[in-house]
Amino acid sequence: MTQMLAIAKPFEIHVVREGKKKVMRVGVLTMSDICALKAVLMECGMCFGTLSTIHDRKTLIALTSSYGIKNVRWNKAIHTIPFVVRMERAKKRIDIYQI
Repeated sequence: MTQMLAIAKPFEIHVVREGKKKVMRVGVLTMSDICALKAVLMECGMCFGTLSTIHDRKTLIALTSSYGIKNVRWNKAIHTIPFVVRMERAKKRIDIYQI
């Protein structure tokens, strides 16, 4: 039986804490709002054991406010793709002016 190896994908988590913006880069298989909130709370010093039992988004948001966190958002970090790969992908695109 063949086993497939899963590869982590790069994501960025953008956080506003106490008026300062911070960007965290993480490598995970999939990202969600709950994963992003948990990562931010762990970065603030919260115990993983405590966070592993919480699966409710509203509870996590309430916890983030107690740490002075105002905003959390995440996106796929596409600009971390090597330059050569980006150029190869750009060659395959068709500009409107070429049509």
